[in-house]
Amino acid sequence: MAAAVSEGAEQLQLEIDWCVTRLEEKLEVSTPGSRNAVEVEKVLRILKSSKAPLVKKRQAMRNTFGDYRQKIRTMQKKATAAMKKTQFVQSKTAPESSKFLRHSKTSGHRQITALEPSPSEPSAHMEMRVDDGTTVTAAGDATNLTINPDISHSGGEVTVCEGSMHSLSDKTAAVPSASGERYQFHPSQNEFRFNFSAESLKDPDGDEKNDFVMKPSGNAFQFNFSADSAENAPKMLRIAVFQKCDVLHEPGVRHFDVRLPKLPVPNDSVTTYMCQVVEIPVPLDKDYHAVAFQPLITNSQVMHHMILFSCSHGITMDNKFVQPHSCGREDNFCRSWIAQWSMGVDGVICPHNGTGVRFGKSTGTQFLLQIHWNNALLASGLTDNSGMRVYYTDDLRPYDLGHVQVGQQDLEIPPKVTRHAQSGGCSAECTRLMLPHPIYLTRSHIHMHYLGAGGWLEVIHPDGTITQVASDDTYNYNRPPVHTHDNPVTVNPGDYLRLTCLFSSKDGTQERNRTIYFGEGSDGEMCYAFIAYYPNVDGFEQCLEFDTMDLSCPSASQTEFQHCLGQFVRDMSSSYIPDTLSACGNKTDELLCDEECKQALDVLYSHTCMTGRLGNYVAGQVLRGLSEWSRIDTIRKAYIKQCGVFSVM
Repeated sequence: MAAAVSEGAEQLQLEIDWCVTRLEEKLEVSTPGSRNAVEVEKVLRILKSSKAPLVKKRQAMRNTFGDYRQKIRTMQKKATAAMKKTQFVQSKTAPESSKFLRHSKTSGHRQITALEPSPSEPSAHMEMRVDDGTTVTAAGDATNLTINPDISHSGGEVTVCEGSMHSLSDKTAAVPSASGERYQFHPSQNEFRFNFSAESLKDPDGDEKNDFVMKPSGNAFQFNFSADSAENAPKMLRIAVFQKCDVLHEPGVRHFDVRLPKLPVPNDSVTTYMCQVVEIPVPLDKDYHAVAFQPLITNSQVMHHMILFSCSHGITMDNKFVQPHSCGREDNFCRSWIAQWSMGVDGVICPHNGTGVRFGKSTGTQFLLQIHWNNALLASGLTDNSGMRVYYTDDLRPYDLGHVQVGQQDLEIPPKVTRHAQSGGCSAECTRLMLPHPIYLTRSHIHMHYLGAGGWLEVIHPDGTITQVASDDTYNYNRPPVHTHDNPVTVNPGDYLRLTCLFSSKDGTQERNRTIYFGEGSDGEMCYAFIAYYPNVDGFEQCLEFDTMDLSCPSASQTEFQHCLGQFVRDMSSSYIPDTLSACGNKTDELLCDEECKQALDVLYSHTCMTGRLGNYVAGQVLRGLSEWSRIDTIRKAYIKQCGVFSVM
């Protein structure tokens, strides 16, 4: 035990030393006194302090580097690769190393990592260890690896990684998994083949991408590949696997579709939110469980996301909402999530076994479909009638499934940055107030826009320990990873469900020359995680932060935020703006540098809704929608310049 503790402490110190070295390198190229330099120095003080708790050091490293352990492993692998030249040859001796397959490393999934083969073992021997202790061996002339299809089908991804492999003979034997399905790896002559249905996809810019949609063909998934040299080997192949959903074939499971009629997509606005209320098309004399959902996407060029809501019991929406309309405040009567889809999530959405989303007699008679169109090119002549297919049954499951959105709404991403971190979510105070009992997370995916570069979702417990829910080392807006938690992750009242998003604005298509803020359109950014959980908690559909302010649970900060985005904006139009224009002569040149104008500006800009992070958001994102606001901002700048007064914001 003492030896294990010593090894753990030694490993932690190595990780701290690695982080310190990276930070010191970064500090050397930073401008002294700059924001980046100050942040780096702050983290260095924590890591070098002998008094800082280990939990605080781990948090500081995580916030700065993301998955720093993975980065250390990656650097070690690159260093090893640089010291030896790897070739793909048939040999009587075992190769020096092999790295074969890695399954998505999320809660409830198994990770497969390569081991060093023993020189005394046969040349075709390959051994891999799964993180639950299982050893998978392919010996003799065959290289076969069985993977549980139930895991690999569950919204995860299988990644064939760069590495070294020896040549294989034609002799292979299919090894069945527990469910009878097989994965086989065969040799080939300098080619990469699939013997299942595979559809090569393209990125929006027309370039071929190294992804394939995989559909089973027969009883086995077979990978057939070889490479002449390490230089020619594919660096990474991502396979988007359709989710296996046995519930679709259960007796008594039926479906209905909720979709928009065919509508023109506006070409005068990039972002459009369309809503429509529909009567649930089944007899409502009893309750049902929705047990699966299938997105029906008819125009992928503009579809950004969609959400199907249940309208509150006892509330019947007016006839005008039964027609397609621009989403507005009145639609908030329908807030209970049934299902959510966002761009890049393919296939049937299949909830966790033993759960279903309740609807029917006890919940209400109407659904609301919300669709977000993103017409980035302002193209004309586009139409859409996308929607959602709902699979349902009256054979109720043990648990009602719920959905919650967590994240951070105060985003500020500077230009020319790499992996800039912003965090937020459902605070410990909010889970304490909103959760009457523990909940169990079964599915999650992180949602960002074009600057998204990675992120992770975690549960921070009151004692400082952390449980990781999901981690994306990289991120692609068009193909966001979906994490299915076969072993559900527990969240207790008082836990902090925190999401960290990484954004890059430095290179390639992500390069930006201006600061990017939160925005519902894809030209802004988002930092959300969409989560399925059980058992459902009424009212727990959204839990967000703005900076450190709780927005979704009863609190003083929630009241302040709602006031600043509501009554304060109305007061601005009716009194603050007219009073300031009158006091300052309603002009922007030849200002009278008198006390009356200064006082009017001070009253406006010293208001609590105009200070701090919230003030930046209100001034920069909310008030700019008012017709007279630009004149006020111009007067403020002119007053400072002409009158030499710097006390005005």
